[in-house]
Amino acid sequence: MAEKLSFTGRTFELNYLDSQYAESMGTLCVVYGRRRVGKTRLITHWLNSRDVPGFYWLATDSSPGALLHSLSRALYECVVTGS
Repeated sequence: MAEKLSFTGRTFELNYLDSQYAESMGTLCVVYGRRRVGKTRLITHWLNSRDVPGFYWLATDSSPGALLHSLSRALYECVVTGS
């Protein structure tokens, strides 16, 4: 079994995600940047450490239609199955 690493730092980014979640009108946060800087770890840590509904979806280098289908499917599964 792999040892689970602790999450340290990124206070600014975590606070920003908290503030965006607290917005009354709702927001969409797009996280982008260089490879291997912890974007996925940041988002999954935030989702798992807060009692908030949400899901993580990774866009790939695909056609717009394929991306829309993939996102729609992920949203559907999140809403219908709760996973």
